[in-house]
Amino acid sequence: MVSADAESGDPVVQLDDIIKQCLNRDEDWKDYYQREMGILEPLTEDAPIYHIMELERAAAVAYRRGDPDKAQQLVQEIITNHLHGDEEEKGWYMQEMGRYAYAEQRVAAEKHQAAAYRYNQALLKPNGGAYFRKLVTSQTQVEGAKEWLASFESFELCRIAAEAILSNLEFGRESDKFEAALKDVGLLLGFGSEQPDKRWKEGPDNLWNVGAGDYIYFECKNATKPTRMHIYKSEAGQVSQHQLWFEEQYHDATAVPVIISRTRMLASDARLTDETRIMEKTKLAKLSGAIRSYLKEFKTYSLKDLSTDFVQEALRKHFLTSNNIKTHYLERPLPFTLTGK
Repeated sequence: MVSADAESGDPVVQLDDIIKQCLNRDEDWKDYYQREMGILEPLTEDAPIYHIMELERAAAVAYRRGDPDKAQQLVQEIITNHLHGDEEEKGWYMQEMGRYAYAEQRVAAEKHQAAAYRYNQALLKPNGGAYFRKLVTSQTQVEGAKEWLASFESFELCRIAAEAILSNLEFGRESDKFEAALKDVGLLLGFGSEQPDKRWKEGPDNLWNVGAGDYIYFECKNATKPTRMHIYKSEAGQVSQHQLWFEEQYHDATAVPVIISRTRMLASDARLTDETRIMEKTKLAKLSGAIRSYLKEFKTYSLKDLSTDFVQEALRKHFLTSNNIKTHYLERPLPFTLTGK
């Protein structure tokens, strides 16, 4: 099916080969298509998605005919009978209920949107500011780390998941993937972890709850050009703005602001508070390496039966405790110099 040239590993060559096979109606491709299509099971009227689609269409028709109440009832039927605990999907359908209610029932529409947002923060944020919830974990770091490890049936599955995360925690990756990976690294290490800017449409890119009343928040500048020499005034201002956000939302808690940046040096007009730290490329790579070494400690063990002392010692040995994060992987910013060195 694949030519000798395509087996070279060059993705461009492979793609070109596949296109040619499609255009030339390659016999192997036709056989493959028929074989795969034969495996598929046709959609029947008993399939759950069939009923959902029917209800969606009926709701849209009811709304178009001027019956928003009926449309909302039909969407509610989807939520009640077909979603089975999928909170993100539930949020999406509650937003649909809000859309149907909006023309005649603004208050009800706002309530639907508020409920939708509580289930799925990727949706439109409702008016008002009463929907924010603090990131507060009741677990210790070692309890959280044990829980993350125990979620895997085998070490190999754990290793694959960790590599998928760490492969995106590199400079040059897309911002969304990098920030999601940083959130997952926080969970892997046993911390409370979220993306406030994505979840609440305000605040820093990432936030870790590393202890009682103790936080680290991150501004991710991983997508900047490799030639970047300075941290700009606008980036420093963003950190200061989010420091005010943190103080407003978390009151008496403390936080270390961190900029993940290719450089530690400030531009001539940029200013940062004394608490702010930088995680440079080498320190980020060091953190990823420490996580890989930490996970190898569990290679021959059942991940569901690890002792608290063993996991705690592994975190300590590989410099991954909350205090280690602050001291081993973060550095102070450097003042501007004309040479840039």
